[in-house]
Amino acid sequence: METNDVLIFGLLFLIIVSRLSAPLIEVMNDISSFFKIIFSPITLIILSMILFILINIKFHFWWLKHSIEKENKKNRINENLRILKELLNKSPKNMNLKALGEYLLELRKVRIPSNLTKEYSSKISERTKEVKIIFEGKKHLKELERIEYEKNRLQDENERLKQENYEEILKSKDNEKAILRKLEIEENCIYEFEDLKSKEINVLKEKKFEVVSEYDPIFKRNKKFLIKKIMNHSSTHTFLVWRIKQLLEQYIDSEDIKISNTIGADITFKINSKYYAFEIEIGNLLHKKKQLNEKIEYLNKKYKNRWYFIVSHRDLVKKYIKYGNVTTRVGVGELIEKLTDF
Repeated sequence: METNDVLIFGLLFLIIVSRLSAPLIEVMNDISSFFKIIFSPITLIILSMILFILINIKFHFWWLKHSIEKENKKNRINENLRILKELLNKSPKNMNLKALGEYLLELRKVRIPSNLTKEYSSKISERTKEVKIIFEGKKHLKELERIEYEKNRLQDENERLKQENYEEILKSKDNEKAILRKLEIEENCIYEFEDLKSKEINVLKEKKFEVVSEYDPIFKRNKKFLIKKIMNHSSTHTFLVWRIKQLLEQYIDSEDIKISNTIGADITFKINSKYYAFEIEIGNLLHKKKQLNEKIEYLNKKYKNRWYFIVSHRDLVKKYIKYGNVTTRVGVGELIEKLTDF
């Protein structure tokens, strides 16, 4: 019995005692009379009423407490259900790494109401697995980005140190070998004039490079270059062969491009397992009909319709068009884009 019940019962008992005190004092010496009073109908009715009131009060407090607990439980279940739905409605794909980590923590801590365990337990488990996969993927991607950044930083630092070292060598007397190593002269026949230092230009000139001005099919304007002629070819022919090769390298792997100085096509290259050819012409072959016919026969046999004349000037187009496909240095870029589907 709780404290409140005891107090109420005690109060009622005192009231009864006070009512019965006078008769009780008178009959204290008469036990028989005392019991008659105690067990009289009126007394029993009063006691029964007191007991009934106490039981009702007790029941009332119990019912009130039970109702409050039931309401609180219902509110907790509704709140947990709201949190569950909010969690499952989130889209993890657009979250950053930090938000994904916090989302995972929320999924692990969420409480599932007992009456919804079967329905939501599998959903929470599946979403947790999904978020883990996305989290690990983005974590791996971030690490790759960090490695790539570090790689580029080290490359830049390496280039800076190489350039500083190169500048120091240029200041010394023994700088020609360093310039030739840097320019990789054995592997190149063409250099852009504006990219070179004066000492580099002088060294290249000593190695039989000459300064020329040509229309550049990459930048689509006239520019100055240093060129070393190949065999008996002109500087224009050499320029176009090497510059068109550099243009092709912007679209396909350099390993799939070959330059030939013999009877074959000037430039051959591979796209989607098929071989193509460019024959560079500045007009000289028009005066050598036998050689021209042999060249065309060879190209048709080996490449069918996958070879092209690239002429140095637009006036040559009408002279070569009857022998095969023709474009100028101006249009070669568009031709390459068409062949490579860019």
